[in-house]
Amino acid sequence: MSDYVPPLRDMQFVLRELAPLEQLSALPGCEEANLELATAILEEAGKFAAGVLSPLNASGDREGARWQDGNVLTASGWREFDGMYTRSSKSYTMYQDGAAIGAVRVRRGMWERVDEPLYSLPGCKLVTPLSAVELETDARLSYTVEALAATSGVMVRPKASVKSTKGLDARARRVAFDVARSAGIDSGALRASAFRSIAINTGATTSPTIVASFLDPESSDKNGSTAHVFALADDAGSGYQPTFRHTASGVVGAAEFRRYIDHLDMNGDGIDEIVLEGWQFAGETYVSVLGYANGEWREVFRGRSSWCLAKPKRATD
Repeated sequence: MSDYVPPLRDMQFVLRELAPLEQLSALPGCEEANLELATAILEEAGKFAAGVLSPLNASGDREGARWQDGNVLTASGWREFDGMYTRSSKSYTMYQDGAAIGAVRVRRGMWERVDEPLYSLPGCKLVTPLSAVELETDARLSYTVEALAATSGVMVRPKASVKSTKGLDARARRVAFDVARSAGIDSGALRASAFRSIAINTGATTSPTIVASFLDPESSDKNGSTAHVFALADDAGSGYQPTFRHTASGVVGAAEFRRYIDHLDMNGDGIDEIVLEGWQFAGETYVSVLGYANGEWREVFRGRSSWCLAKPKRATD
């Protein structure tokens, strides 16, 4: 197999002559999307592809994966690749509420022990690589730990925390009811005990972003009914207006839910991304990342909804 050489000149030609990159950079929030930035990203990605991924593809083609004692063992080199990020010596900065709060230190990587993965799933040939970690932080964490960690540096611009007030809570409640009404959900179906709200400084506007939600904790019967509202609202100068909305009503078994996790400026544009958890009733959860552009929040990334990457084929497949 010949060494891989990234076709950077061809990629630059496409961006310069064929793709409407200048039109894209003229859009609000996309001013930095220029050829210089795109070239820098492509060059670094090309180095990684040529220096790390290409040699691994060669060993994968020669050796392949093998099944041993109920586990899938990858070709040589892939565990070393996994170890670049998950070996026990690795440590990553941990963030919560848009600020650094400590570090996550890897205690054991996915393939750190010979022929013994960190975990396995019944009926699954290939699982998502995970690590056992320990948290190094002085922050007060509840029994449920939710924080974000990054493998590369994240430039955190300090933002003042928002104190909860009756005024913000009342605005959040009005936003949630307005979103419910526009979706045809009767306000009487929304349990007062299921309401949650929080205000966070995302930098989307000069005012805090409001997170408002009605998530019924008693919706445990798949044949029962539910009324769910999740909304974000921002004040661009004319009062708080919904900038993201998700609703579900009717049979619980067919509903899809959203829950706020955290916020962090991941791409360095000065505006935090908002991280949500999404799921269907009795289904596996996934991470959804929202970005702010043109006065609204939109999903810019969605994670996998299953930890199993490859299940054995059935006889009928």
